[in-house]
Amino acid sequence: MNMHHDMTKGPIGRELVLFSLPLMLAHVLQLLYGVADMLVVSRFVGETGVAAVSNGNMVAFFVASLGMGFGSGGAVETGRRTGGESVRARDEAVDTLLCFSLLFSLVVGAVSFFSCGRALDWLGVPCEAMAEAFDYTRIICAGTVFVFGQHTVCAVLRALGSGRGPLLITAFSAVLNIVLDLLFVGLWNLGTAGAAWATVLAQGTACVTALFFLRKARKEEHGLFFAVNLRCGMTVLRTALPASAQMVAVNMAFLIMTAMLNRYGVAVAAASGIGLKINTLAGMPCWGIGQAMTAMVAQNGGAGERARVKAVFWKGLGLNMAVTLCIVAVVQLFAVPVMELFAPAGSEVAKVGVEYLRLCCSVNCIFYVIMYSFDSFALGVGRADIAFCNALLEAFAARLFFAWLGADVLGLGYAGIYAGQAVSPLFPALFGLFFFCRGSWRIAKETSGADDEGRERKSHREPGQEAER
Repeated sequence: MNMHHDMTKGPIGRELVLFSLPLMLAHVLQLLYGVADMLVVSRFVGETGVAAVSNGNMVAFFVASLGMGFGSGGAVETGRRTGGESVRARDEAVDTLLCFSLLFSLVVGAVSFFSCGRALDWLGVPCEAMAEAFDYTRIICAGTVFVFGQHTVCAVLRALGSGRGPLLITAFSAVLNIVLDLLFVGLWNLGTAGAAWATVLAQGTACVTALFFLRKARKEEHGLFFAVNLRCGMTVLRTALPASAQMVAVNMAFLIMTAMLNRYGVAVAAASGIGLKINTLAGMPCWGIGQAMTAMVAQNGGAGERARVKAVFWKGLGLNMAVTLCIVAVVQLFAVPVMELFAPAGSEVAKVGVEYLRLCCSVNCIFYVIMYSFDSFALGVGRADIAFCNALLEAFAARLFFAWLGADVLGLGYAGIYAGQAVSPLFPALFGLFFFCRGSWRIAKETSGADDEGRERKSHREPGQEAER
């Protein structure tokens, strides 16, 4: 299998659509981990089980987001070296990222395993759901190394231009997770702990499969899998660490909001967790297109195709906007029956969940698409610091402030928290627009740690490309 696809030539719109489609599907399948857990637990355990899984998933996703950010940010250097057509430099970046991700995951996994109880206490998990939430979260945290491994390999494949690889890996993992959920929770009555074991086993199997898949694709037959270069490592960390910190900032805000919502009881906690899953599912295509933009921008930036870099952004933004608006329309039309998949019709959980979708999965998604598209562009040109600052602005200066304003100052309760979440992407979207129009990103190529081995320039430019540049 040829895992390198050159995205520096050909029609931009077609390349973007073909590359982003498998990434969208991969993200949807990835979310099935949590959705499958919630569906199965809601049927076989009940309301307290859903609240436990909801809170446990918040902590688990916070940990997993470190791996997502680290892998996606670190793989930018792989994409840039791929665009420059230096195979040796590209493989050096891949090996270094994989090794650093492994070491980072061991540290994060150990810390999260021993501190997840305190995190759940801080979240204020309802007492009747605490024991189940603790069991679920601790088991998930024990599998952190598998989460990091899977996300990092998939990020590397995306950077190399492979959308099908991450899709196949994620599909295999998601299907296995659903089968194990039904066995452990439905057939063997292991409760929420069974759902956690199903997730860990599925992720572990997918991680090992992904590593062997990458090794075979690179046709490695001998030598160490990780060939670390410290100089390359510093370049990788310049994008990996800010991207990881960006995910931490975003998910820290979600954790704080979860703690705020837990004050309103089990029904609101469960409904908010379900609503967040549905809202996240609606945002998956946005994330897939954004990651495709990052990979295409990185490759074209590494090849020096600056005019094409800008064109990739505008095509990506338009595609992202069109797809997201269609999804939002579907969610609004079917909000009630969708919520009733997770909770009995007419129940308090179902009613509160519909309120969540009405406020948090509506016109505010337009601003979210703009924000995320600018963040994806910034990461692709090597400015992970911009994406990180934007995440801080969205998570703390906007999301938490407006949630506090609506819930505590205006006295709107949990609906005020939902409203605060809905308006939070507006200001980061404006900040991203300022960064793009200012043009300072144009200096990123010269400071991005290009190939020190002396990468070759492309000799097969398309007609008219030199003039365009």
